[in-house]
Order: sequence, then structure tokens, then C-alpha cells
Amino acid sequence: MRVSVVGKDVVSCVYQHSTSPDGAVRHHLYPIRTEAAELTEDLRATCLRAMSALVLDLAVIDLVEGPDGPVIIEVNSGISSWERLEGTEHDRTESGITRRIADHLSGLLTSDHA
Repeated sequence: MRVSVVGKDVVSCVYQHSTSPDGAVRHHLYPIRTEAAELTEDLRATCLRAMSALVLDLAVIDLVEGPDGPVIIEVNSGISSWERLEGTEHDRTESGITRRIADHLSGLLTSDHA
């Protein structure tokens, strides 16, 4: 599962599946297939706690299913490859992920963070 977070907003929450015959995650001839993942309140809270602990404003969080639910395996600072999700059923924003990122960064520049 991959959860993308901007500020305190989850902008996408998807399962990613390899379409490569050998199961490779990165294969230029076989793109990743995305599928909607349920964003529970517990999952949202877990992702936001991870971001808070790492003092991040933007992140992509990778999780796997463990015996007691999703387990974070990686937190990537920044958001990569959101363009393929923009405007799809996986985009959880009102006006697009790009706009949400720009608005968040603009807010950081005009607040006490600057």
C-alpha cells in the first residue's frame, strides 16, 4: 500500500501491483497497476504520526499488511510520481494533488516557517 500525504491531508491511498511477468516492481515495459485502498482513521492517524515523528510536511509512506494490520516499511520525504494519480479516482483532493502541494508549499513560505 502507498499513502501520499501533504501537510495533514492524505492525497492518495492505493495498492500497487506489478504487471511484470517476473513480479519486478520497476519494469519499463510493464507499468504498475494501482487499485484503491481503504483509508481508515487508524491508517490515517498512523501515517500522520510517522510524519510528525520525522518532522515532514510531504511524504509517501509504504506499508505492507501485517498480522495486526498495516505496517509502515518506508517513509519517503517528498512526493514522487503523483502525476499518474492526478484527477483519477485515486486523487483524494478537491482540485488536484499538484494544486494541494503548491498550496501547502506556498503556505509554508508565507508562514512563520520562512
